[in-house]
Amino acid sequence: MNKITLLILGILLALSVISACQYTQIESYQELELGLYDSSQNYVGSPLQFSDFSGGAFNLNGCNPPSFRIYNPLNLDITLNITFVTNWEGVLNSYPINQQTTTSINKNSRSDLIMGSCPDIGGGSISQEDMKYIIFSPEMIGLQNLNVNKNRTICKICTNGEECLDDGASCVEVSEKSLECGSGICNTLNKCGQTFNFGCPEGQEFDNTLKKCKNTAKTEVGIWVGNNVWWMIILVIIVIIVIILKKKKIISRAKETGQIIIDNAKNKAKEIEKTAKNNLENIQSEQEEWAKIKRRIANEKLTTEELAHLKKEQEKLKQDIENNWAEITKPHPDKFANGRLVVINPYLGGYKCFYHP
Repeated sequence: MNKITLLILGILLALSVISACQYTQIESYQELELGLYDSSQNYVGSPLQFSDFSGGAFNLNGCNPPSFRIYNPLNLDITLNITFVTNWEGVLNSYPINQQTTTSINKNSRSDLIMGSCPDIGGGSISQEDMKYIIFSPEMIGLQNLNVNKNRTICKICTNGEECLDDGASCVEVSEKSLECGSGICNTLNKCGQTFNFGCPEGQEFDNTLKKCKNTAKTEVGIWVGNNVWWMIILVIIVIIVIILKKKKIISRAKETGQIIIDNAKNKAKEIEKTAKNNLENIQSEQEEWAKIKRRIANEKLTTEELAHLKKEQEKLKQDIENNWAEITKPHPDKFANGRLVVINPYLGGYKCFYHP
């Protein structure tokens, strides 16, 4: 009953798979199957079936041995040797009895009763789990669990590697050689089917080269552009001219601003040079005066008060010379030197030198 139930469930499952797919294909696969195989391991048929098990007893009425029958599902007459175990419950103890027999069974038929034995007073039964057999006629055939090549029906797999779509299902790429439709056709309505050209949606037409529908409706912008192309060209030219004129005006203003900056820098430089020149002249004059005072202190006979007064004048001249010198040699940024610090060198006629602290 269990085997029949499993068989029915398998058939229903296969039918459900097939019914879910319009397009199917046969798939070969291997499956372990317990069955009868010849000496070359070719599958011959399903195993022999055992039934009609009956327990036995040995008492005052005599021996009624345990028995069973064998069903041969093969489409050929066979002769086999079978070994089995009779589990016997005697008066004093229990023990198994190993037995064997040879019997012949016609194709698709049941055997006669195969009997066990009655070793002594008691009763027993034959264990189905301990049965072993080998068929030696018409050839050597044994019970094995081997991989068997089988076929089954599955949903067809399309070129894209997925299950093929049924007719009427939506498809992506319109084509007469569809990779996704079981029919091989994705029609102009983006549906799988047997007919390719069903016309195109509104606003589209079929392109025989591309083999698909494409847009044909012109938008209002497209119509306007088509009818006013010359006006658009003129507008572009005007925009370019305006940009050029604005660019020239900007360049002109930049030049004027740059010239003003340069002139201011030149004037500032001249002013600095003039101040430095005046300071240099003052230094020269003060140095001459300082020299005169030095000679008077050295050569003339002066009173103590006159000498103190001259030394004070000498010290004041020295301080003025140092202040003017510091002013002349004071570094300042020069725009003509990219903002680097420069000083006016009094020994080079007022030439500027880079300042190195």
